[in-house]
Amino acid sequence: MAQAATLTATRLAHEYLSPEQVCEQLPGLTPQTLAMWRYRNRGPGYKKLGRTVVYPADLLQKWLDAAPGFDGARR
Repeated sequence: MAQAATLTATRLAHEYLSPEQVCEQLPGLTPQTLAMWRYRNRGPGYKKLGRTVVYPADLLQKWLDAAPGFDGARR
């Protein structure tokens, strides 16, 4: 049973990102900007677990793929 709990926790850690982790992946983005986007119903999809905000990695990738002008290259 402990092994299943460890596998689930490891899987979840890779599937969800904190706002800070999202900002590390996207240079120039701040946690404050993400908070404003959540307030305005913009930006990538997110979930709230109690008071904790997390970003599912698949929703973040879909949002990036659909973002106009975003090709992943730094300028």
